[in-house]
Amino acid sequence: MNQKVYINLATLFGIGYARYAPGTIGSIPPLLFLLLPEDYFYPITIVILAISILISYKQVEKIESDGHSDPGFVVVDEFVGMSFVLLMPFFPKSIFWVLLSFTIFRFFDIFKPFPIDKLNSREGAFFVFADDVLAAIFTSLTIYILYVCNQILAIILL
Repeated sequence: MNQKVYINLATLFGIGYARYAPGTIGSIPPLLFLLLPEDYFYPITIVILAISILISYKQVEKIESDGHSDPGFVVVDEFVGMSFVLLMPFFPKSIFWVLLSFTIFRFFDIFKPFPIDKLNSREGAFFVFADDVLAAIFTSLTIYILYVCNQILAIILL
């Protein structure tokens, strides 16, 4: 594949070059998957996610070998992380839960609490993606707990 194609995927077609909050902007495109018909949501999201990882992983390795450790212009990892959040089997797809999930994911990705910070401090393409996947796991667990608590409260208050 052409080098330009790899760079375009790693930067999500230039989103990574945004002046302000490229990671946050790079986390938005996965939300478009929610517009897919329910029967197609999981298969299409999984295929696009897999292709994104497979194609951009090599480019991230190359960028890292050029002396850039997890550079801000590489935002495919945010795309991957937010996609994983949306793939939670129990994910409530209302606007409230989508926005809350997005906000919590960005919190974990920006502030990198332990052990996300440990993955982020490591070099290599694997770790560029791993810290965002762990942020997605933390987000998923948080949303699950909040959702269950919300359901329990709804039952109690009825």
